[in-house]
Amino acid sequence: MTNHGATDLSQPQSALPNSPIIGAGNGCRDRPPAARQPPDLGDQPARSVLCPGPHCPGPIPPPAPPAVTLITITEADLAQLPQWPLSDAQLAALLSQIRQAQPAAIGLNLHRNLPLEPGSAQLAQVFATTPNLIGIEKVVGNAQMPAVPGPAVLAAQDQLAASDLVVDSDGKLRRQLISLVTPEGELRWSLGARLAFDYLAQRGIEPEVVEPGWVARLGQFGLDPFGLNQTGLDQSRFGQTRLGQALFRPLLERDGGYGREDLGGYQILSNFYASPQAFDRVSLTALRAGEIPPEKLRDRIVLIGPGAPSLQNPFMTPVSQSLDQEWYGVELQANLASQIIAAALGERSLLRGAPQAVGWLWILTWATVGATAGSLLPLDRRGSSLLWVLPLGLLALGGSSYLWFLQGWWLVVAAPGLSLLGASLLSRRLLLDQTLARSQHQLHSHLQSFERTLTRQIQVRTQALQSQTQQLAQAKQMAERASEAKSSFLARMSHELRVPLNSILGFSRILHDEASLDPDSHSSLEVIQSSSEHLLSLINDVLDISKIESNQISLNEQVVHLPSFLDRLKAMFQPQAKAKSLSFRCAVDGQLPEHLWLDETKLRQVLINLLGNAVKFTHHGHVILRVWRRVEDPTTLYFEVEDTGPGLLESEIDRVFEPFIQGAASSTQLQGTGLGLFISRQLIQRMGGELSVRSQWRQGAKFQVVLPLREAHRPLQALPSLRRTQERRLPDPDPIRYRILVVDDVAFNRKLLAKLLMDLGMDVCEASNGQEAVALWETWKPQLILMDIAMPEVDGCQATRQIRALEAAQGRSPIPIIATSGGVLPEEQSAALAAGCNALAPKPIQREQLLDAIATAFQS
Repeated sequence: MTNHGATDLSQPQSALPNSPIIGAGNGCRDRPPAARQPPDLGDQPARSVLCPGPHCPGPIPPPAPPAVTLITITEADLAQLPQWPLSDAQLAALLSQIRQAQPAAIGLNLHRNLPLEPGSAQLAQVFATTPNLIGIEKVVGNAQMPAVPGPAVLAAQDQLAASDLVVDSDGKLRRQLISLVTPEGELRWSLGARLAFDYLAQRGIEPEVVEPGWVARLGQFGLDPFGLNQTGLDQSRFGQTRLGQALFRPLLERDGGYGREDLGGYQILSNFYASPQAFDRVSLTALRAGEIPPEKLRDRIVLIGPGAPSLQNPFMTPVSQSLDQEWYGVELQANLASQIIAAALGERSLLRGAPQAVGWLWILTWATVGATAGSLLPLDRRGSSLLWVLPLGLLALGGSSYLWFLQGWWLVVAAPGLSLLGASLLSRRLLLDQTLARSQHQLHSHLQSFERTLTRQIQVRTQALQSQTQQLAQAKQMAERASEAKSSFLARMSHELRVPLNSILGFSRILHDEASLDPDSHSSLEVIQSSSEHLLSLINDVLDISKIESNQISLNEQVVHLPSFLDRLKAMFQPQAKAKSLSFRCAVDGQLPEHLWLDETKLRQVLINLLGNAVKFTHHGHVILRVWRRVEDPTTLYFEVEDTGPGLLESEIDRVFEPFIQGAASSTQLQGTGLGLFISRQLIQRMGGELSVRSQWRQGAKFQVVLPLREAHRPLQALPSLRRTQERRLPDPDPIRYRILVVDDVAFNRKLLAKLLMDLGMDVCEASNGQEAVALWETWKPQLILMDIAMPEVDGCQATRQIRALEAAQGRSPIPIIATSGGVLPEEQSAALAAGCNALAPKPIQREQLLDAIATAFQS
């Protein structure tokens, strides 16, 4: 395969093998594997650039990096290249050009193990004839990033190194691998380490085992009970290796606080330079153009790798203060090579984590300091003595840790700091407890006397309170029984009345489109439907009063098609006005948007109440419904109902919106309950508006509703505008019968939708929950889904997300999904659209809206 991405990243806990994996190292590239010795990454005390831990004291100026030159492939280089990835011929030409400059070593930090014609034979020849060229492979794989083998030519010549990295649990890279063992048991150096050892070997510096581990010692006596010497495992796990002037020792369990991280392989703490820009760089474009003098590459380590965001994800390090300072894989390998070379030459020290025993001793020391300070400081009311001593102790802790850090030792700061604080507070608490015990003994006698006095007073007061409590409990029980009885009665009556009304509403809509019905029957069905909805709103009045009393009124806003909404009101009241010889008109501002965000049910309930009163009490003249918005205030919507009825007395205007209050004209006819206007004002106020009246006796009345105007963007949130059935562009059922899946946990709702769709010549399948819907999507393969949002167990949003995920996984085209809901609140609508639904159809489902949505879905 060919992979031009970043250096591979192993997972911190499970990507590396569980066994310690340091084997016999390779001091130089031309020595046989058996002669290689691994550096056992301990280090001698010296200065460090930056600590690897999350509580680092801070950077100090580092020396200049060794002779490492980076050839990074940037976004500017990609724009100049004839193609990417480079063909084998182009890569071979690039390597030949670099080889002519006679570098000490070449690191190819690109995964390249499949031919990319033209030039495969030419590239293989370059690989075979460049002994100082080191390629990479990803040794350890996982589900997210599998292992990637290196080029076969380089593998045969033992010119491969590992690109694997380990990161800490916070996502930062503080450690680097010197070597690890492949799943086949072969030793692999990391790319930076291999280049550094080859560079040093050319200068006569090779690793020397100072203290072999226990496995190697057993092998010296011919003992190898577990066969470890043959696999190369743990050869120097507890030993140390000298490389030039540096003493290497691997990072062990609990060193420097590393107790839960993956310590597999031969790891060291990274001593980072202040910035990845510290390394010399050569532009790939300039190199290909021959503009780079050979002196910039001669006798240096040359590393080639991606440095563009489009090719590789960079890594965060302790010196990365922002995303602009992240390190790419080739820069991390350059840092490792520079760190090893500089340590071996005595120019820069390695970092070494304090062993676990030293760490515990460090924590115990500061715990002792804290306990001593807390117990010896004098007590005062505000604890000021401890408040100024603790910051000094923490400052001393940080200063001492920094001094050790300058000597090359990394000591954990958080645990000693917590022990300092905890021990000081605990000792302080013990001191306070002793002082309080003495004070309590002195107060005990006073409290006993006071307790006897209080006991007598409490007994008297308790008797009085018990009597009052009994009375209040009896009153509360009576009120609760009355409230429960009322709630039970309202719930039962609401259910008993809604069941037949739902049937009337649902099947009247189906009968409305029957071709066998004459126009008069159609008109009668429209009156039945409108009157049924009005009756349902009257039933809701009783429940609304209960909700208003308990402050439980909630909004159910949705996208409303204003012209259709007003047409339905006009169709409801025009026959009533005509029967009384009244003129009924609806005057609408032509500049109003068609689609608005409104609670349609509550607004319709208010306007039906106002129009019903106007028609009821007006015996001659007219009733007018006006809808407009003012030019100077385009964010406010006005509804006004004007009639020429008897009007209101001046004394009635202030009280007409109170419950159970009727005007003089209405009281003479003994009609209504006197709750309509009270409920209407409460609903409008809950919607953020106001309901007012202007009237004079015998001169009619004007009721005005003022609401915030919120326009809805139809392409994103609203269903298509209403059209007549004969104008609706539905898909031709012949010769294809479209398959539609209806998902709803209520059987009645499924049957209504199924009958409507089957009458249009479509195949319908039903599902009672989200799990069944996903299964039928797999087997029946519908062309459109009507998905109910609120369902038990797997709801509509969850089912939609599962279907969208399966479509993406199987490469299938997304199927249109229309969400249905009993009340589409803004957050519910957002959740449905975010889950993957294409449109929304609110319940009770309006037939015209549903058919328009289906037609639009099939035509899009």
